[in-house]
Amino acid sequence: MTHTLLATAVAFVMAACATTPTGDRPEAAVPPPTLPVIDPSAPMMQVSLPIDDGSVDGIVVLSWAIDDNGSVIDAFFTAHPPADIAATSVAAMRRNGLALATTTLVELPKVLRALGGTSITVSSWLGQATQQTQIAARNLDHSTACVIDGGSRRLDAGSLQLLLRGWTVPLEVGAVTDIEVVPVHTPGGSVPGARRTASESFPSAGFFAAMARGSVLLITSATPRQSSASTRGPTAGPPVSLPPTLGEMLLGRPTDQSLASARRPMLVVIPLISGAHFAAANPIDSSTPSP
Repeated sequence: MTHTLLATAVAFVMAACATTPTGDRPEAAVPPPTLPVIDPSAPMMQVSLPIDDGSVDGIVVLSWAIDDNGSVIDAFFTAHPPADIAATSVAAMRRNGLALATTTLVELPKVLRALGGTSITVSSWLGQATQQTQIAARNLDHSTACVIDGGSRRLDAGSLQLLLRGWTVPLEVGAVTDIEVVPVHTPGGSVPGARRTASESFPSAGFFAAMARGSVLLITSATPRQSSASTRGPTAGPPVSLPPTLGEMLLGRPTDQSLASARRPMLVVIPLISGAHFAAANPIDSSTPSP
C-alpha cells in the first residue's frame, strides 16, 4: 500500500514538472473583437459645420446630396417656409422647380438627420460675394427643352448656372446679410472658340433675402410633377413626360442614378456676420444642437 501511494505521488510530481511553464502556457482562446462594418455608401448623419464666432463677415455654402425621398423633403420644406422671402417669389420659384426652406445654424445638425443624412458635403467660402458666384451648374451639350414659368421652351447648348451674390449690410442695430440668387443661361458650345452670346437670367425663378445672423437657407429642386396623359386624338393616350424645370435641371437627381441610390442635391446657405455689428456678440455653435 505504501509503495502504491509513493508511486502515485511520484507520478503526479513528474506530470507536474512536465507541464508547460507558466510563462509559455497558452491562455484560453479569446475571440478577436468584432469590428463595426462600415458601409461607405451609407449617408453621413454628422458633418462639419461652420461656427459663427463673430470674427468675420461672409457667406458659406454647403453642397449636400440627400436621399431623394420626395415625401420627407416635401414635408420638411412645407413645415419650414422662408418667412423673410415674399410669398409670390416662393410660389414663382416653386413653379420653376426650386424649393426653399429656412432653419438655424443651431438646428442644422438635427435637420440633416431628419432628411436622412448626406452622401457628400462640400463647403465653399464665398466671403463677401459682391460679384455673382456660381453655386450650382449644368452643362447643356445640345438644345434642351425646359419648363420656364409654366411654359416649355428650348435652351441652346451652353451652360445653366445658379448664381449668388451677397454681402453684410449694417443696420442701425446689428446687421443682416443680403443675398440674391438667380438662374442664368449662357448659350455657347463647348467647342474651343465657339461664340458665346449674351446670358439670359430668369428673375422669376430667383429670390432676394435679408438673412439674420444664425439663420440658414436650404435650396433644392421641387419634387417633380407627375406626367400628364396625352389628350390628343379621340382617346387619351399614355402619360407624356414633361420637360424638366429650371430647378430640376440645376438641382435634380442625376438621370444616371438608379432609384435605389437616388440622391438629390441640396444647397445650404449660411451667412456669417461679424460681432462688431452687435453690442454683445456671443458665438453661435452648431456643435451643440438642441435636443
